[in-house]
Amino acid sequence: MYQDTAVRPVTLVQHPLFGPEPVVTTCTSCNKQVTTEISRHTSACSYITCILSIFVCCPCFWLPLVCPWFMDTIHECPNCKDTIGVYSRFN
Repeated sequence: MYQDTAVRPVTLVQHPLFGPEPVVTTCTSCNKQVTTEISRHTSACSYITCILSIFVCCPCFWLPLVCPWFMDTIHECPNCKDTIGVYSRFN
C-alpha cells in the first residue's frame, strides 16, 4: 500500500533584506559569503523630492540629488562584481 520513499534534505538560502547599508550574504553568482559593496545612485525619489522642494524651499531644491537618504542603494559582490540586490525607498 505505502511506497517506501526516501526523504531528501532541502537547503533553503534566504537572502537578507537589502537596506541602505552593506549586508553579509551569499553571492548568487560565485556562491561565496561576502559583505556587499554599495554604491548610491539618484532615483525617482530623488527627482520627485527635488521638484517638490522647489515649491517649498527653493534654495534647497538640489539637496535631494546629493543626499544619500533619497538615493537608491546598489549592492554588489566584491568578488565577482555582480549586482546582488537593490534597495529603493519607493519599494
